[in-house]
Amino acid sequence: MPLNAAEMELVGQIRADSRIDCVPRRTDLPPKAVAGVECRIGTALVDRVGAYSFGTAPAIDAYLARLATAKVTPGSGDCATGKAGDHSWPAYLPDEGDADGGIREERSGCFLDENGIANVRLTCYGNVYMGVLGKTADIRALDAWTWKIQAGDDTHRDPPGLCSAPD
Repeated sequence: MPLNAAEMELVGQIRADSRIDCVPRRTDLPPKAVAGVECRIGTALVDRVGAYSFGTAPAIDAYLARLATAKVTPGSGDCATGKAGDHSWPAYLPDEGDADGGIREERSGCFLDENGIANVRLTCYGNVYMGVLGKTADIRALDAWTWKIQAGDDTHRDPPGLCSAPD
């Protein structure tokens, strides 16, 4: 099935080395998502990456809802050390939302799903939410893969490396 314009734009938001076997995802999207794609990475560590656009709406609601189903509390854990949890990015800014005083919309989180498989979830700037499904229980390795910066990209960037859009 060919990708439409919104889906092609989403594929462009994913780090270049992860744009593998990307297909539209038009059913079972997160609530309020207007477009979705799923890329089958198929390495020993990563099964697939899903990317979802929320049009002009922020992606934070879908992100927080997914982490809530995995019983992950915002501001908890440390994915880089393999402990399920969530944190805002960039780390040098306080975890405070703009006018509402809540948490920042830019987030990254991780957990083991009901099958014991590592998952990493993140919001890119604005309206894009991504989910990474691993093939093992290694949260630390999957998180590192998600944050890896594509060769040739600026290393002085804020978003997780999987978010290819410039910051």
